[in-house]
Amino acid sequence: MCLVLVTAEYQTFITLSLVLSLVDLNCLVQLPSSISKLTSLRKLRFERYSGITDLPSMCEMWSLEDLCISQLDALQKLPACMDAPTALHIWKLTFLDNLEKPTTLSSSILGHTELTELTMDVWFTDVSFIESMTSLRSLSICVFEEGISTLACALPALHLLQNLSINRLDLSNDAVVVICCSLKAWPLPSLVDFDYWQDIGEICCKALILPPLAAGWTNTAVLQHWRVQQHKVMAFGSGLHWRLGVASPISLLNDTMFLLIADEVLGCISLLMRWQRELLSL
Repeated sequence: MCLVLVTAEYQTFITLSLVLSLVDLNCLVQLPSSISKLTSLRKLRFERYSGITDLPSMCEMWSLEDLCISQLDALQKLPACMDAPTALHIWKLTFLDNLEKPTTLSSSILGHTELTELTMDVWFTDVSFIESMTSLRSLSICVFEEGISTLACALPALHLLQNLSINRLDLSNDAVVVICCSLKAWPLPSLVDFDYWQDIGEICCKALILPPLAAGWTNTAVLQHWRVQQHKVMAFGSGLHWRLGVASPISLLNDTMFLLIADEVLGCISLLMRWQRELLSL
């Protein structure tokens, strides 16, 4: 059952609700505290009203899975007991211009390690807290230039991440290269899209030794190219270790050298096999 609250006369029905949408309530200056007692609520939306500065506690919302707080112009802080909804999987915080400092906000988010989707347009200078969110599949985040290094360090822990979006405000090309170095170095079994509002191929072409054609590639194409490179490194490196042993000098080679060797050897093998197939087809 979905209950859309448009007036204050809700108490007869509120305990039956699994989905509660509190939308366009500009006439209110305070929401009833009894909302916090919705123990069976699964989805909750606070959206589009201008007079409310704080929200009801979530102390008994143990079943909440999906939370959206958006376009609350006067909101100054998140609801109390944000750690209570232990089942939370989707959390969206957008267009909250007067929200508390990000340092306080990050501590509220920190306990939700089971999140699969996190969307925030609150600006951070340190996003190391996302490293513990290993279940994330979608991440949309705003990071100042000085916080890029913490994001780059945290990304390799997110093995299930499929979609990554970073706001581009004042983000220099150097910062994009730092993020892409992290993405290139970390195996990418799931990441299929990197949204930076523009294609990263041209920015990273020289810095990360991409083929000249990569300047015109989409972000998805760049990610796929890095995935292929990583597979080459793993296949070639593991084969050499198996044949020569970990005590051999091959163990001293870094990934860049492995990649150069793998491109040279496996690339030549690939061309040779294709040439042989073409000969056989004649």
